Amino acid sequence: MPKVVDHEQRRREIAAAVWRLASTHGLESVSLRQVAAEAGVSMRLVQYYFETKDRMLRFALRHLNEVLESRVRTALGSEPTPREIIRTSLAELVPADEHSRMVSLVFIAYFVRALSDPVLGEAFQGDGTDQLAAFFAGLIRDSQAAGHSPSWLDPEREAATLLAVANGMGPDVLIGTATADDVLATLDYNLDRVFPPR
Repeated sequence: MPKVVDHEQRRREIAAAVWRLASTHGLESVSLRQVAAEAGVSMRLVQYYFETKDRMLRFALRHLNEVLESRVRTALGSEPTPREIIRTSLAELVPADEHSRMVSLVFIAYFVRALSDPVLGEAFQGDGTDQLAAFFAGLIRDSQAAGHSPSWLDPEREAATLLAVANGMGPDVLIGTATADDVLATLDYNLDRVFPPR
């Protein structure tokens, strides 16, 4: 009986190999051959699923965002508040454990590569950050309408500030000039302004 191959699972395994290499060596030296070796498959198989390195890198970035979204959904309860949704989402970006540290390093590797690679730069810019900011702004606006957040707040600026805390302080944790607790405390400080404790 022929073996049934889960092609999507294979793609995800190759993407995970890209993450491991990117988080330890950056993306500049990552090749199809290195990814194949890291994934424990042949280079021909990697080429079967991804005709080019660019396609492989774009898929790996997209899949990483899907994994983060899934982790957030799993962490949230059945009826989370706007504050809980935003905090849980942003906490995933703080390098507080092995997985989130790897995620931060992968995003940094993509950022560095995107500076000199226009094609990857477009994919990196469209990785969902704008949609996430708009989603957060909508949650803040809903909270204002319900009377739970100050009406004078600018939802877009508050969403941008919250994202800046998580994204901007992450590298400080990686190099040891701040701790994950420092970032989360700063995040909570800003969240308490947007969603005052009741």
